[in-house]
Amino acid sequence: MKFCNHIHLIPIGGLCNRMRVMASVASLSEQNQCHFVLHWNRGEGLNAAFHRLFKPISGLDLKDDILLSYIAYHQPSKYNLYLPKLFDKLFRRKAFYDINAERFEQLYKEFTGKNEELIVSTCSQLCLMAPLSQLFVPVDDIQQDIDNLKAQFGHCTYGVHIRRTDNKQSIQHSSLDKFYAKLDQLFADEPEVKVYLCSDDKGVKQQFCERYNTDQERIITYTATLNRHSFKGIRDAVIELFALSSTKKIYGSYYSSYTDLASALHGAPLEVVK
Repeated sequence: MKFCNHIHLIPIGGLCNRMRVMASVASLSEQNQCHFVLHWNRGEGLNAAFHRLFKPISGLDLKDDILLSYIAYHQPSKYNLYLPKLFDKLFRRKAFYDINAERFEQLYKEFTGKNEELIVSTCSQLCLMAPLSQLFVPVDDIQQDIDNLKAQFGHCTYGVHIRRTDNKQSIQHSSLDKFYAKLDQLFADEPEVKVYLCSDDKGVKQQFCERYNTDQERIITYTATLNRHSFKGIRDAVIELFALSSTKKIYGSYYSSYTDLASALHGAPLEVVK
């Protein structure tokens, strides 16, 4: 099936949302003759250029942290003076911002065979993703920190991801009491195992360490910067994501892209705690 000649696709949102979009595009690029141009723009919630996190992805036309892309191809906002919206009008561009997967599929069909330029921004997975571990290879210094963290895991380590802060659905459905019950049972069944705990709430990590690290180190944590507006915060999020993905099984949070992507990255079995 042949589609429109040119699609400028802008992954938006946090780290995992963008990774899902890019993995979708990689899959679509293999199936169709349409040319995708990906614009990785730094912004609120993700202040890191792609090349500082991951090695280049073969076959993807990626515009990485380019000022022109941010001005001409991005969500119109006060930070880029709403210039993309102006360019849309001046050049009669077909632009659709912050759309979901269903709407993208409709647009895809509408522009079939048309010699037009389509601009789309989304945080949604658009189709079955290409293999994540093949696409996203951390740069050497980040990979070294991932390996150092994994060296603490031992022969059997389970992963736990507890999403808090602004995610109301996770807080409501995946309460701390439910995680406590899950780990109480896990340690009763397998007293020698370890748990790598990942959370965007520093207090949660502390509570679980105080509860379970009484006579031995059962809970492993990483001292991460939790500010996603800083490069260090995004870098640490990559380290924790890849470490979490390497555990035996993940007990994750409801409605969390971080939980889902960690499981998908290396195929770790996932149980959403709810």
